[in-house]
Amino acid sequence: MVMKKIKIFLPLTLLLFLLQSCHLLTSSSEICHHFKASINWNQQANKLTVVTNGGDPPFFYKWSTGVNDLSEITVTGSGTYSVTVTDVGECKAYANFTIK
Repeated sequence: MVMKKIKIFLPLTLLLFLLQSCHLLTSSSEICHHFKASINWNQQANKLTVVTNGGDPPFFYKWSTGVNDLSEITVTGSGTYSVTVTDVGECKAYANFTIK
């Protein structure tokens, strides 16, 4: 049995697209790594506010209280409040704040 070598040539545009796709995956991973969230408590106003660092707006918020799409909520009592913030690139950042 004789084995023949087969050469496969990708069109240049497809090759460039594949290389860019790999670069975008790496870049978005690095961007997500630098996306952070924290929570500030304004005790006088009884409000918790999310502060983001990095990420690309618009941001989407999901609080443990069930409130969505607001960067600020009213404190309803003692306990731990958590928020997940998602940016337009679907990177996620998490923060918790406990009120005693």
